[in-house]
Amino acid sequence: MDIFVTIALKVVRGYLNGSISGFNQQDMKQAIDENIDLWGVTPDGMKSKGSIFKNKFNNLFSEYKHHITTPLILEWISEDHPHLHAEILRNKKGYEWLDRQVVKIKNEIIGL
Repeated sequence: MDIFVTIALKVVRGYLNGSISGFNQQDMKQAIDENIDLWGVTPDGMKSKGSIFKNKFNNLFSEYKHHITTPLILEWISEDHPHLHAEILRNKKGYEWLDRQVVKIKNEIIGL
C-alpha cells in the first residue's frame, strides 16, 4: 500500500477513535436509533484537528478518499471497539447509519 494511503487512513482512523472513544453500547444504540451524527457529538478539539488536516492535506487526502469505505471503518471498529461493533451489527439500522457517518467524516475531514 502506498505510504500516503497509509498516512491518510491512519489519520481518519485516529479521528474515528477519538470521536467514539467515550461511547458505550447504549450510546451507540442511541446514536443509531436517533440518527445522531458523530460529527455533531465530536469534541471541538477533534473538529479543529479535522479542519487543520483538511486545510493542510486536502489535495493529498482527496486523492485517497476512495480507500475509506464503510466495510473498512466497520473492520476498524471491530478491532478497536468490539463492544460498539457488536451494537452496530445488532441494530437493523446500524450499517446504514455507519455508512452515513463515513460520508460525513469524508466530507468534514477530507472534503468530497
